[in-house]
Amino acid sequence: MNAALDHLRETGIIPSVRLSSAEEAIRLGKALIEGDIWAVEIQHTEGIASESVRILSSELPELLVGVAGVRTAHDAKHLITAGARFLSSWGTSPAVADACREEGVLFIPSISSPREVEEALSSGLATVKLCPAEQLGGPAAIKEFSRLFPEACFMPSGGVTRDTMNHYLKSRNVPAVYGTWMTEGLLSSGRFEEVTRLSHETVLALHNFGLLHIGINHDAPEKAVASAEKMSTLFGFPLRERPNSMFAGLGFEMMKTPDLGENGHIALGVNDIPRALAHLRRKGVLPLPGTERWNDDGTMRRVYIDLEVSGFAFHLRTYP
Repeated sequence: MNAALDHLRETGIIPSVRLSSAEEAIRLGKALIEGDIWAVEIQHTEGIASESVRILSSELPELLVGVAGVRTAHDAKHLITAGARFLSSWGTSPAVADACREEGVLFIPSISSPREVEEALSSGLATVKLCPAEQLGGPAAIKEFSRLFPEACFMPSGGVTRDTMNHYLKSRNVPAVYGTWMTEGLLSSGRFEEVTRLSHETVLALHNFGLLHIGINHDAPEKAVASAEKMSTLFGFPLRERPNSMFAGLGFEMMKTPDLGENGHIALGVNDIPRALAHLRRKGVLPLPGTERWNDDGTMRRVYIDLEVSGFAFHLRTYP
């Protein structure tokens, strides 16, 4: 897997922007990072894009910078030298693709039809930008493209919003989406604090952290069962017994023996565990090795993180 593609998959959202100056670039980059977004795609503009890439790559190396609308091998090589980590153009553009391949840089051709996907795949390009995504049918189009080309990755662009991004990202064939809503109309007026606010809101919506249940430790199985039965009697919560615990409703898990956490654990739901772990890792919270649980399709179902609050450990679990 390409390192840049891994980074984009972990980030999930790629702001696509048109800059008016290189000075604007650094303010934008800082605003995005403060909002927990770690990638950006700059529209190729002669005299601005390469200098913007150079400044961002040198001053904010943690931000993955790409450029869209690249048309020639000369421009591609110039942008790569400046620090671009991924490039995009309309169609497969063999000259740009070859320049990226020579430098080991991710190239993402922009396509809008199955024929163009076939052309990309035959050229060794398995990751494509689907544009304009909404006009092509939105998430339903992604589903059909993924059925036809299960070996391809699709990056939706055009009409994607904060409200629709997760519908796209549900597909395993979608590493990330492009968006403009966190920057549109804000750069020219210098409203970079608003960019940070919208970026932060976008990231929280991307992960969708939410409480699933609380696990409470007991030192004997009969005590756990008694606690669950009491809650069922008082509140009508249905009982569900498991080998190591007894659930009262969906919200309370009575542990038959002490598990992680002095008092128990808190289960948080997330849309995508690897993406959530990447987000938390940047905040100093790491997964606990050996606590992973996996689905039959190879995706992670659950993992504990290195966090305890008021005696409660935390684990992440994907939503049903």
